Amino acid sequence: MPEIYNPSSRLEAEKRFYSDIVRRYETEVNRFVPGYTEEIIPLVVGEVIKQAHNGAILDIGSGVGNIDEMIIDQGNPQSVDLVEISGPMIEESKKRLKEKNSTIRFHEMSAIEFSAKSESFEAILSNLVIHNIPVLEKEHLINNIYNWLKKGGIFIWTDLVNFSDSAELERCFEERKKIALTMGATVDFAEENFKKEREEDHMITVKQMIEMLKKANFQDIAILWTKYNEAIIRATK
Repeated sequence: MPEIYNPSSRLEAEKRFYSDIVRRYETEVNRFVPGYTEEIIPLVVGEVIKQAHNGAILDIGSGVGNIDEMIIDQGNPQSVDLVEISGPMIEESKKRLKEKNSTIRFHEMSAIEFSAKSESFEAILSNLVIHNIPVLEKEHLINNIYNWLKKGGIFIWTDLVNFSDSAELERCFEERKKIALTMGATVDFAEENFKKEREEDHMITVKQMIEMLKKANFQDIAILWTKYNEAIIRATK
């Protein structure tokens, strides 16, 4: 399916937002995504290692490589490909992972620009990234992910989600904002973060995520975890 909507202005805005916070990325994500360190990371790492021990892994939107470092240390994968739009985050990942034994490949590009051969990976993960991508491009990416996975491979999709009830989303924003401020976030950055989520992100509901995965022919789709407007879904090819 062709890329129908891919304005350079959106990609540049996304690059700027994440490049600007590269040095404090892990601090800020812990503040603004409740459960990130204690719940999300162990669950994602465990699922990937269970499926792809000694296999090939793709991380779409790899950030500073913190999750990939844990997967490599605990699971000894054959290879890890990291796709990340932010150059500074790629550089941070290279520093973090330079002593690791697995074959590691870095791809500085958007998720939509990345391509791979069919049936290349045992596991693909995307952590808090796909909400940045418009719906038609999401569908294109999910179809690609299905194609890139080997038969029986898994996709672990962790993301910020929407609700059919807008008031529920606002309640989640307010709760997450309170937590972030309590953990030391500045008021200005909190306002910037939630302004981005309200006005620039393309969050969909968990139901829509499942429907998109089914449309791409994924099987055994399971909701592994939810909190506030955060969710982790596992799907199998």
